[in-house]
Amino acid sequence: MWKKKRVNLAIKDHVLRYAIGQGYSSNATTHLGEEPLPEGVIVDGKIEDPKALLDIVKSLVKREKWTNRTLYFCIPDSFITFREILVPLELERHEIRGYVELEWKDNHPFPFTDPIFDYAPLEEVDGKRRVLLVAYPNSIIHPYKEVFEQANLKPKVADVTAFSLYRLFAHLDKHKREESLLTIQWGFGSIVLAAFYGGIPAFIRSIKHTDDQSDGISSDTLLAIERFMDFYQFSIKEGSQQISRILLIAEDQNVTQIKERLQAQFSIPVDTFEADLQPVKQHFSDVLGLMTKA
Repeated sequence: MWKKKRVNLAIKDHVLRYAIGQGYSSNATTHLGEEPLPEGVIVDGKIEDPKALLDIVKSLVKREKWTNRTLYFCIPDSFITFREILVPLELERHEIRGYVELEWKDNHPFPFTDPIFDYAPLEEVDGKRRVLLVAYPNSIIHPYKEVFEQANLKPKVADVTAFSLYRLFAHLDKHKREESLLTIQWGFGSIVLAAFYGGIPAFIRSIKHTDDQSDGISSDTLLAIERFMDFYQFSIKEGSQQISRILLIAEDQNVTQIKERLQAQFSIPVDTFEADLQPVKQHFSDVLGLMTKA
């Protein structure tokens, strides 16, 4: 039976970007597009004008004929929180959620109320199971879900942008799992840094920047990136790992200058999606990564 292709949507303060379908291949034609957002509709990842956003999404759904289609969307990275916990080894994977909700969440609260969380079981440690919790405030996700439902879409999956970027990088067979990878999302006025090891996210941080130099990056921004890398090496990994590769995704036109400056500063490989995605612009990489999610 013919099935409508799903909609994949990435949300930025200034634009909505979309890709249609599931599973990315550089040899296949993918329907891509973007819809600019007026200033003030979304600010720092939060919906400030839900009526304006609803009108824009409704118009997009009508124009692109998306009514009643399944929606996967990328949520802003800046609100995410990680926790590593130990749970009884005998718990099955499906039992971990109940354990966290009943035994752990009240005694180890997240920095926001009403968290939505997912988890990844990791290795055994001293007779217990180490588990990575990934939590996000429902107060941020729910307004997006409401807008999409009112626009006659069927939101099914909300994914963190950094995870989609890593998924595309791995899908293109560019990352070795034993490497510590730093993804840098270079946006207008902000940068999102995310560290991954073994396919698992370790830490995400969003920082502001006002860089307007010809080379696209200031010494203050470089220092903030260096501090993030040091925190990952010495606090997260306790000296056992350090960032060995960078994946750069940039909104502006100075990606080459930024890449060269990062390579010169940190003396490690810096990758982009530019060559892999041609002729598609690399700022669509988050929705392309979202397409690879099952």
